[in-house]
Amino acid sequence: MLKKIILFITLFIFMSGNCQLYQQVWGSMLPIYTKQERPFSPIKKILSTPYITEVNPNTGNLYVVAVDGRKVVEYQQLNAISKSIYKNEESDPFSIESLKFDYNNDLIISGKTLNPNLSTSGAYIQKILQTNYSISSFVAKITLDGTIKWFTYFYDIPQNTISTAVDKDNNIYVLNRRSKTDVVSPSYFQETGDPNTIISHQDVITKLDQSGKHVWSTFYAKDQSKINAIIAGDKGLYVYGMHLANNNASSYFGTSGSFLEKTSATINNTSSVFLSKFGFDGVRLWSTYFGNEKSHIPFSVSSTVKNHSNMTVINDDVYFITGYNSFFLNNHATNNVFLDKPYASSENQTLSKFSGEGSRLWTTYLPMGGYLQKSLSGDKLFISTTVDQKRVNNILLATQNAYQFKSNGAQDIYTYSLSVDGKTLEYGSFYGFEGNDAGYSIPTFNGYYTIGHAKDYSDKKSFFATEAAPLKEFTFIDEGVYIGNFLSYFSEKEKSVEKSIWTFIDGKKWKLIKLNDWVDDFPDAYIQFDLAEKKASGNNGCNDFTGIFKPENERALISNLHTKRKKCKNDASSEIQTSMMKYLNDEELRFDVADQTLNFYKDNQLVMIFGLITEQ
Repeated sequence: MLKKIILFITLFIFMSGNCQLYQQVWGSMLPIYTKQERPFSPIKKILSTPYITEVNPNTGNLYVVAVDGRKVVEYQQLNAISKSIYKNEESDPFSIESLKFDYNNDLIISGKTLNPNLSTSGAYIQKILQTNYSISSFVAKITLDGTIKWFTYFYDIPQNTISTAVDKDNNIYVLNRRSKTDVVSPSYFQETGDPNTIISHQDVITKLDQSGKHVWSTFYAKDQSKINAIIAGDKGLYVYGMHLANNNASSYFGTSGSFLEKTSATINNTSSVFLSKFGFDGVRLWSTYFGNEKSHIPFSVSSTVKNHSNMTVINDDVYFITGYNSFFLNNHATNNVFLDKPYASSENQTLSKFSGEGSRLWTTYLPMGGYLQKSLSGDKLFISTTVDQKRVNNILLATQNAYQFKSNGAQDIYTYSLSVDGKTLEYGSFYGFEGNDAGYSIPTFNGYYTIGHAKDYSDKKSFFATEAAPLKEFTFIDEGVYIGNFLSYFSEKEKSVEKSIWTFIDGKKWKLIKLNDWVDDFPDAYIQFDLAEKKASGNNGCNDFTGIFKPENERALISNLHTKRKKCKNDASSEIQTSMMKYLNDEELRFDVADQTLNFYKDNQLVMIFGLITEQ
């Protein structure tokens, strides 16, 4: 019988002696969806559409819109088990393009449809709209058992934006676009669009109450401006966008006394990001430009995320990522921050924090921009992106507590977290294997999820999938080429949701693959544990051994260790035997499990790695 030893040597050869901050609790492949290339054609095309995701702030479970756009799937944090909570069964075109939880644990969904029979009684807009894009937008509230509380048709909701926000009173704010000649009412800031621009449909912010009734709307547009995101803080609604002006020295998005009232007067056809805050009553409180050069809002470098997030709010403070044209040399960083100058000419992006009153608190440069989210506890900032191995300095980007210290393939996913004061890189890790892997990470309780697409693999076996995964293999698409979608959950070790890591270790056979400075030169050495009998056994490279162990969280002390005295075949084998037995009998030895490897530490130094042996 052939045996395939699943090894993750690459993940550990470059590790420091310190333990990982996060361990992979589970990972699974996700379904691949196909459709016919054309009607009645036998040829099917694989769909690899961007993900739409949202974490439930009450349970930590992840909600994902299925690739067909009609279904919302829940993934439990405890394991990879999934279930469908809502599905549109109609034949008319229908797609969900945004998910947002309210404070009653209901889901606000929005998207597009051609079905004219979906609105509920008393809805804000009960008849399907003839819009600028020929297909109507919608907003709906559903329960987690799939019941629709209300459904309203809506004006055009722009794609690839953070278009829905919810305040603590469960009022809902929706970014939409309307004809610049429309008059919105009631409005407490701007009743109509900018008549002097060529843009026919312009940005509007609309407030609905928790029952879906209209409260107010306001245009918020000038020249060729575009809003990228709206997010509710404790005391108001933040709006992040970009002003593409027809003239320089524009001041529409800068209020008196703000951080930057006007765009630069030195640049024609200027572009600049703006940050604004509205009261929940629809009155603008303040607004500022940011960046005295051609600043812009970065977008995702991969096609894995539908609604790329460049802004987040903690309490009433706002954090946002800004990009700059690399040939301008203005330094935007404040003092005493993580990076006070651009990491590279191609990575000229900053992260800034503003107070609820509009004061800039700090700005730091970033090693690279990406998908920005706060942790659910609000004590750190997560940023994730897809990185090209040729573009990154692996050693600088990975922290000592990384899950994966090096980039393995042509592309990997890079996830890092910063302290909320902008001073410290607390965690930085790669995730990926030999192929091209693209994705992003979403924070949850005690850790984060990573979701993405993988391609250009040469074998159906997927290392993204853990042992209990419901789907473990890639999908074959061409001769020698495999692809797949994947989802993994990483948790802080001391807060892992697993009942016991010993349950995972129990009964399995683990082959020695690293001992001190030796790597993968141990044809016979292995260890296994019998949890019921509290017995450890194995081979140290020369002789069989047995012992008794007491299962504890991070300790693996083996007492009554006995071994045969058969002479080793050479001095190297003898030295390996001596070292292995010494470590196993050491009271200070600690261990952890990282997916398919069992790792032992002495004085915070990684001294032994065992790889799981699976029958094939």
